[in-house]
Amino acid sequence: MRTYPRSIVNVIALTACICSLTGCDASERGGISERSRIVVATDSSGVRITETSAADAPTWLVSELPEIRIGAVEGDEPYLFDRIRTAFLLSDGRIVVADAESRQLRYFSAEGEHIRTVGRRGPGPGEFATFSGGIVRLTGDSLLISDPRNRRLTTIGPDGTIVDEVSLVELRPSGELLGRVSEDEFLFRSTPRFFTRPSPPGYSRDTTEVTLGRLGGTALDTLLRLPSGELFSRVAGNATSSFSHPLGPVAVAAVWNSEIVAGTGESYEFGVYDFTGRLQALLRRSDAEPVPLRGSDALEEYFPGPRFTPAYSEFLVDDLGLLWVGDFKPVFGFADLDPRGWTVFERSGRVVGRVVTPEGFQLFHIGEEFMIGRTTDEFDVEYVSVYRFRRTGPG
Repeated sequence: MRTYPRSIVNVIALTACICSLTGCDASERGGISERSRIVVATDSSGVRITETSAADAPTWLVSELPEIRIGAVEGDEPYLFDRIRTAFLLSDGRIVVADAESRQLRYFSAEGEHIRTVGRRGPGPGEFATFSGGIVRLTGDSLLISDPRNRRLTTIGPDGTIVDEVSLVELRPSGELLGRVSEDEFLFRSTPRFFTRPSPPGYSRDTTEVTLGRLGGTALDTLLRLPSGELFSRVAGNATSSFSHPLGPVAVAAVWNSEIVAGTGESYEFGVYDFTGRLQALLRRSDAEPVPLRGSDALEEYFPGPRFTPAYSEFLVDDLGLLWVGDFKPVFGFADLDPRGWTVFERSGRVVGRVVTPEGFQLFHIGEEFMIGRTTDEFDVEYVSVYRFRRTGPG
């Protein structure tokens, strides 16, 4: 699910003095660290602003071939995938795959052998109408599944058994589950809907909301509103034609440890918020220059005006609590054909690594030494692939 917004916050008035390269100890008082290339300041409202560079960050190397690949052109059903929604590498080496077409969770051994299948299509207990609401891995290898059509949250234990099913009829959340805040509080991200209202000529934008839902509650609390969506409308006579920009910036959000990270990708900047929606910090990459958007003549005919390629379009948090920010990639269905760059941040804002994931690899989950995701072959057959990678340098 993708949305198209502008940048989130412009911070005015930096009140804390920024230390010079030679005049202060960055490790003790903030400022510029020559080793990590960080500039830290605080604005008048107490928001910490960190500018960093990835120029000196080490490159983390990914294996050329996957250590494990699960899937088949033909054979037993558990190995035949149709629209893989996500996959996780569990702490004991098992692999769980969410297949969107069958609405099944399929568990495999560390060697890739099928162990069991959980779930199926339907409205009843242990059944799922859709996986589009998001699947989150919890502490201890449990999974939390949001099923917006059936209006419920389902918790799957580490052994694949259903632990709990909770009704969300009163809350009626839309969009994607981002994570669990507490035993009875959950974060969601809404999806903008352009075509529910007339659009004026030219470019227009909608809003993506990050909301908090409480079990037993009757309303969602809106924590963040991100400018979102990019639609271009033109009028010819009495007819109005509207088109979503396929290369527009995307609003993204994730739970980063015990906070929310959110941004729009129009510049290489994103905010860190607490669970009340209060901005705590801004992180910026000072070495990320805007790149002019180069498209076909047909694209420019539909979407006129000077454009820049968005800076990023995805957040993932690895098992060590580091934030992986994926370079912008246009998404057409499940297409993800080129190698993709990722910048890895620690909470201080320092960049600790750069990673390029393999061609055709859609990354889902990152462990300490392994990453797992979706690949396809020349016949568009889907596989779950596990690659080994090596962290080098700090972090």
